[in-house]
Amino acid sequence: MPRENASAILLSDGRVLMAGGYNSSGPGCTDVTLADTEIYDPATGRWSFAGNLPHSWISGVMVLLPDGRVLMVDGSQQGSPPFAEAVIFNPATNQWTQAANPILPRNGAAATLLPDGDVLVSEGGQQQSESYDPATNTWSLDATTLDTSNGGHTFLLPDGKVLLAGGGTNAGATTTAELYTPASPDNDLAIAAQDSLTVNATSA
Repeated sequence: MPRENASAILLSDGRVLMAGGYNSSGPGCTDVTLADTEIYDPATGRWSFAGNLPHSWISGVMVLLPDGRVLMVDGSQQGSPPFAEAVIFNPATNQWTQAANPILPRNGAAATLLPDGDVLVSEGGQQQSESYDPATNTWSLDATTLDTSNGGHTFLLPDGKVLLAGGGTNAGATTTAELYTPASPDNDLAIAAQDSLTVNATSA
């Protein structure tokens, strides 16, 4: 089925999950926001339908959880403002279930699984990031970014830190990058590239 702004992720079993999106052009156009889910199996080269989302959904961000389930966070419906909502897909049942709602609405957010199993969600038009704990199904506010951006990406680095890069603001595309340290959740994200500093010692 034709889709724009759909969400997709590689499952732990090698299949590909694709959900939501907007069908606005091409063969079979229905000009609506979609709520259905499809799964691609590379072993057979075929697509199959899975359980529907609770409602139509575009631009949600997906994260593969440690237990193989998929968290999808935030997004919007065509012509509507961003919403704060989260759902979880279980590949064993091919069904979606509601998760606890995030604190802030976002569209074009970035999300990354942290080493401790929590999920960091940032950007999407908000400076305040949030973290989701799958074990307790709870959200908490986390560090603040330096810019309010959309469409950027976060990447877990080998040392456990998270790189935030790309995206844009009302002024245009951003050229900054920021680093998040999970061990210090109360600290603001810091610009990745910094000049070295020299200070005088004040004591031994």
